[in-house]
Amino acid sequence: ARVRPHARVLSDAEGFARASRWTPGREEETSDAANAESLAASGFEESFVENDSSKKNVSVSDDVKRKLPRGDHYSSPSWRRARRPNARDLVAVDGAAFAFGGFRETIRSYDNDDDASTGDCAESRVPNGDPDARSLASLASAIARLDARGETMRLLAETGDDALRDYLHFDQNEAGFLYAPGAYRKRGGVVSEAFHLSTTDETESETNQKSKNKTSARDADVRAAAFLLSSRGVAFDAACAAADARRAAQCGATVTWCSNRNINYTNVCTLSCSFCAFSKGKANDDVSGVALRGAPYLLAYEEVSRRVAEAWDRGATEVCMQGGIHPEFTGETYVELLRAAKRGKSEAHVHAFSPLEVLHGAETYDDGSLNGSVPKFIEILKANGLGSLPGTAAEVLSEEVRQSLCPDKLDSKQWLATVEAAHEADVPTTATMMFGHVDEDTIEARAAHLVAIRDAHLRSVWRLARRKRRETTEAGSDVWENSLAPRGDAYVGGFTEFVPLPFVHFEAPAYLRGETRRGPTLRECVLVHAAARVTLGSAGLVNIQASWVKMGPAMAGALLRAGCNDLGGTLMNESITRAAGAAHGQEMGAEALREMASRENRVPKMRTTLYADAGDERLERAVAAAPLEAIEAAKKG
Repeated sequence: ARVRPHARVLSDAEGFARASRWTPGREEETSDAANAESLAASGFEESFVENDSSKKNVSVSDDVKRKLPRGDHYSSPSWRRARRPNARDLVAVDGAAFAFGGFRETIRSYDNDDDASTGDCAESRVPNGDPDARSLASLASAIARLDARGETMRLLAETGDDALRDYLHFDQNEAGFLYAPGAYRKRGGVVSEAFHLSTTDETESETNQKSKNKTSARDADVRAAAFLLSSRGVAFDAACAAADARRAAQCGATVTWCSNRNINYTNVCTLSCSFCAFSKGKANDDVSGVALRGAPYLLAYEEVSRRVAEAWDRGATEVCMQGGIHPEFTGETYVELLRAAKRGKSEAHVHAFSPLEVLHGAETYDDGSLNGSVPKFIEILKANGLGSLPGTAAEVLSEEVRQSLCPDKLDSKQWLATVEAAHEADVPTTATMMFGHVDEDTIEARAAHLVAIRDAHLRSVWRLARRKRRETTEAGSDVWENSLAPRGDAYVGGFTEFVPLPFVHFEAPAYLRGETRRGPTLRECVLVHAAARVTLGSAGLVNIQASWVKMGPAMAGALLRAGCNDLGGTLMNESITRAAGAAHGQEMGAEALREMASRENRVPKMRTTLYADAGDERLERAVAAAPLEAIEAAKKG
């Protein structure tokens, strides 16, 4: 059964009542009137709002207030409140309603679950069954596992050691390449404390056993990440603290940002992604299919060149170019877009084309003469000025999610194959996850996505290390020094960064049809960033970005205390998220980004796309640039 409409409005991914009405894309909390309107549209009464725990009066200590983002409406933020829901606060999810005394009780039936890592109940291992102690013990075990596994595999990847094959799936046709959803659904969508992981000692000994089943080990990693993502109460605070400690160890006090410009060259798209408000496809209420949701546009190549030149004059080091899959686009179109960008300013780094666009280009270039070869098409793009790929179109790397959210998009294996082909061609990519939307977007699916990103990153670092060692040997040297693994703010292989993207629901077609949630809760957003730091950082993917466009400037700054070390870019023009109803995206000035970092006692640093220092000249231009006027709607991009 699918989640009922009122549950989507009021609950998080696990079915618990929302602690606040905060939603991605707008810093202010959604009003009671807007919430009532959402409920009315779903056919339910406003009385359901009474279950929202944000109605409770909560006092916040002065010490906590001093640490919070500035702004009166953050004086009592929900994610600092007591997060121990009562049984009456639970909302039915996937047809299952839980009638137990709050989250303190263990789901005893899990003892007999075949997917359990142990056969006994976690509660029996904690003195007096203290729920907080039980939560913290399980959380510590989950973090220890991810730390140990990530560090071990990172060392193997950096040295090009064949032993990494005992830990990771390299062949997409190999059984178990992608995680198969399992026990989480059997528990009805709740991650219980009864899911207890092995102790630190046991985990470390496991990682040294080359004969262990890599699928089972990977699945245990997913369950560990899921435990982080489901943290509540004291475990929530502990998860954020653990992420922040790892951020400090891996990246120090530096917070990076870049001066860049988004160029969305067309909003015409042949695909039917249900979450996308940017694409001007068929209107929701138009049966004939003639009416569009908005005015379509296609930028001329000359306008692309002009915007690149203007961005460079304003201190940018990068232009990010993406658009819809226009029915008239071929592989040659993407080549011409690159040439247009380079005509604008040859020194500008072109960060362009999602894996979806790359796949489309490979299939259509030169009347299909490449036979869909992504590696060959990437080489063509690289020869024409491509610097790196944005790792968008990933959404959630789960076929259940993708069938519901974007059924005609590239699948999970295709996305992974495309980014890994780019890495092998020395074209860096980012990685993303867009979460908080359809019923299938569970805690388990998000955890599996994080682990899939980690594994892809490790495979790419391993391949580059192997190649570097081979080239050194062929050159007649017996001295090989690995310099491929990412460290701090220097990119040397795999993904440059991971960017969680909370779903902005306001104008999304699926939300307007009552098919999605009202975006993820603030607690979920914080935990995704924290879990990303713990899961990915130990494996060498150390740059975790907070999107001010999705989270808002205040909350993006707060995420610097939950594992993030990067604030993204100035953007200058952002169309996709604003089309979904977000209040942010036009531009964030250099001084504002620096202030976000300084407010959290961090050291701001302007970077390039590849995390090198941008230099004084670029910084001075970026700081001196006056606010860019919004481009009129007819030219929006």
